[in-house]
Amino acid sequence: MTRKRLILILVAAAIVAAGLVFAGTRIYASTLTADEQFAAQGAAGASIAAADATGTWSVATDSNAGYRVGEVLAGQQVTVTGRTTEVTGTVSIADSKIESGTITVNLTNVATDDEGRDEQFRSLVIDTAANPEATFVLTSPVDLGDLTGTATDIAATGDLTIKGVTQSVDVTLKAAALSATSVSVSVDIPLTWTDFGVTPPDLGFVKVENTGSIEALLTLNKQ
Repeated sequence: MTRKRLILILVAAAIVAAGLVFAGTRIYASTLTADEQFAAQGAAGASIAAADATGTWSVATDSNAGYRVGEVLAGQQVTVTGRTTEVTGTVSIADSKIESGTITVNLTNVATDDEGRDEQFRSLVIDTAANPEATFVLTSPVDLGDLTGTATDIAATGDLTIKGVTQSVDVTLKAAALSATSVSVSVDIPLTWTDFGVTPPDLGFVKVENTGSIEALLTLNKQ
């Protein structure tokens, strides 16, 4: 075999390999499916008068929380969601207002559709060994109003702590009555990762966007 022929074969093989890698990442990107955004789901006919809501409400075990972020994977835009059921917290209501509330999410069990991504999240991105939890603490009272089985929009402000960094954030809540003593609440907190000391991974073939959101779907039961 001549040197020229050998070079042509190697170049052709490299082109084919590159094409396979590109095609593979396109197929992988097209098969990624992000979970739907959390939405509060009430019960038909259920209602809670603001005056009857006074007391302490706790996060139930069927609650979920996680993150949503965009990735560019080999030129393809995809959305990634991480989810965990390790959510705890309490909310105190008095005089028709949410007076205080703290929600804690265990980040060590947040999972996506890819274990490799999850391991990078735990080790390099968040370092969950040192920062195992994210917390949200309400900083201003929130007018509650009456709740029905249809979701009601509620705006709130609080302190979000991720990776040991605390920032004030605006929160969109949607709350709906499940019964006289149970409420479904969806939570959406838009954020910029670097504001919390989090560096979005950029590995060349995959780049994570610097903006995203923390999401939760909570069931709150009156104690």
